[in-house]
Amino acid sequence: KINLILGDYYKANDDITVAIDQANEIIKWFNNHSFALGLLNGEQMSMFQILALILPVVTRWTSHFCLLSRLLEISKALKVTAMKHEDKLLVVAGKGRRAKDKAHKILDRVSDDTFWKTL
Repeated sequence: KINLILGDYYKANDDITVAIDQANEIIKWFNNHSFALGLLNGEQMSMFQILALILPVVTRWTSHFCLLSRLLEISKALKVTAMKHEDKLLVVAGKGRRAKDKAHKILDRVSDDTFWKTL
């Protein structure tokens, strides 16, 4: 029953929907680029321990909470990775214009304090 309530809240609140979608996009991008994920894991290891990125299950709204919670836990490592390795991350994003644009979008979002405050 709680999943239905949270699902309705998620659908009715545009700010929450956008924040979760953007967070999900960050996680998918890092998971789909093994070199980028390796750099992130290296930064995490230097700070504390490596925590896996969590993707939500569409019908299990508590997994969306876990996604946001984990992203906030590793926010410092994500920010450091984006700033310290930006050039490398843009190279491994792919050769096409769309891939480069997507990488810029993800790295800009990771560096955006407003995004983190929204979460």
